[in-house]
Amino acid sequence: MRPCWIAGFALIAALNAHANECNVLVFLRSDARMPAGMEMKATTKARAMFHDIGIEVNFRSANFQVRPRDRACGEPVIAQIEDRASEKGVSPTALGYAAPYQDSGTSIHILMDRVRQGYGDALTTSILAHVLVHEISHVLQHVSRHSPDGVMKAHWAGRDMRDMAVRPLPFNEEDVRLLRQGIAYRRSMPAIAN
Repeated sequence: MRPCWIAGFALIAALNAHANECNVLVFLRSDARMPAGMEMKATTKARAMFHDIGIEVNFRSANFQVRPRDRACGEPVIAQIEDRASEKGVSPTALGYAAPYQDSGTSIHILMDRVRQGYGDALTTSILAHVLVHEISHVLQHVSRHSPDGVMKAHWAGRDMRDMAVRPLPFNEEDVRLLRQGIAYRRSMPAIAN
């Protein structure tokens, strides 16, 4: 067997082992009006985007009971999909926002009126998936930063929107490094008592 094949198999095994270390749990609440199935399709796309970089994310409804094993990657992330911004001071161009330094409570807000913006259901579903991934990444990285391109870009342009309709926007290497570092930090934190 060639040495490069052996190295490739070792890399795949290492990535699979890392992906199985823990599952990030995201509680998702929604009071936004959206077509049937859109939320499920968006969370499925979001899970796949994280899975592609070796991070497992599970979405649950907000009334789901937390078990001790659900805290293997730290406290669950709580995300709220809202019809529109309820807080003052939210940028008028923001599709969502996160509180990456918050230890408990709702740390992500997705603004469906802005996610929709007159797009068809298929593109809106892709945009919703990307906004979920973007904001969850802020919380997991435990830092407020953006990348020059890809899913962690601060403001997506028309071309980004067209691209995400065809394939997910990528994470860059720094995004992935910060995600892994942030998850390691979350795993080291003591569980919050219920």
